[in-house]
Order: sequence, then C-alpha cells, then structure tokens
Amino acid sequence: QVKTFHTVFKEFCQSFERYIFIMQGVEAVNSLGPAQHGFSPYTFNGGTILAIAGEDFSVIAADTRLSQGFSIHTRDSPKTYKLTNSTVLGCAGFHGDCLTLTKLITARLQMYEHEHGSKMSSPAIAQMLSTVLYYRRFFPYYTYNILAGIDNEGKGCVYSSIQ
Repeated sequence: QVKTFHTVFKEFCQSFERYIFIMQGVEAVNSLGPAQHGFSPYTFNGGTILAIAGEDFSVIAADTRLSQGFSIHTRDSPKTYKLTNSTVLGCAGFHGDCLTLTKLITARLQMYEHEHGSKMSSPAIAQMLSTVLYYRRFFPYYTYNILAGIDNEGKGCVYSSIQ
C-alpha cells in the first residue's frame, strides 16, 4: 500500500496535535502541585428516614438505596429493622455501623427477653439506644437513627438520635 506525502503529513499532524494536547494536560496537572490523597474508613452511604406518631399508631418509612458519592451500590438495601412486634428502628448513615448497631441492639433485646421473660417496651429500647450511642461517643457510630413504636399505653411514639 503506497501512501502519498499528503496522507503521511496529515497523519503526522494529527498525532502531533494529540501529543501537544496530552502535554498541555500534563502541564496543567503538574502546575497544580502535588496532590494529597487521604483515606477514610467511613463513608456516608446516605439515606432518608422519616417517622410520625399519632394517638394509637406510628409509621416509619425509609428509602432502599445504598450509595456512595455518585455511585449506587444497590437499590434494595432496607434501612428499617424490626426489633419487636411494636418497635421498628430506622438507621441511615455509614452502612457498616448501621449493621453493627442493629446487631448489638438485637443481641441486647434477646438477653433482656431471656432474663425478664418479656419483650422490652419502645421507650425502654429508646433509652437503651441512647445509652449505647453515649458509650460510643469517643469513637461513635456514624448513624442517624429514628425509633418508632407503640408504648405500653398503646400510644404511638417516635424517638430520634443523631450522633
């Protein structure tokens, strides 16, 4: 295959333009100075939780999207956790801490039930959640919690805790 001078010169100019464009980009990046990158073990995975309580009811709702920045990891990650028949915890924030916190609360609820022979009430669970979060104040769980339930008198109750 024979190439004319015009074709060879055109290819050379195109590759030279690409080279100049790349070098300008490298110079622009280098002119910014050294880039500092940091690592953080915690990520805000987002989430929306809301709750409302009435005279004889409480309702809690949450989204199911688990994301990080502009990336969506899954659209099927519930943020509400049933603790008892009358209490539900909504937990958003760092997903790893949400899972750890709900696992700890579930274990404490089982211990309470074995020791006392009855389930813990919603106000008592709210107090326990507050105590757990307080003891972790120096290395906190990065969670945003809303607890909704029915108290012993049959009235709806909503508790929130923010670290």
